[in-house]
Amino acid sequence: MNGLMNQNKMSRYTATMTIYIDAYNDKHAVSKAKLIAERERYRYPNQDCAVEKIHSTPFASFNIREVDINKVECSSTLDNEWANESE
Repeated sequence: MNGLMNQNKMSRYTATMTIYIDAYNDKHAVSKAKLIAERERYRYPNQDCAVEKIHSTPFASFNIREVDINKVECSSTLDNEWANESE
């Protein structure tokens, strides 16, 4: 019986994912990333999903920079307001 119980026991894994997000600025990118993580936590409540890092990665460019997600405040504004804000 112990062998059967060991076969049904779940093991813990870490999955690293890359999601490319189109956003107007750093604040918008952080907001969208956190929304995606929140939706995943809602769909799978026993599994943790968190935004750990965000990088600005312009298409066809080597000018990559890390966005400090702790310094970027997320506010609940409409998407069309993002276009009016500058970085």
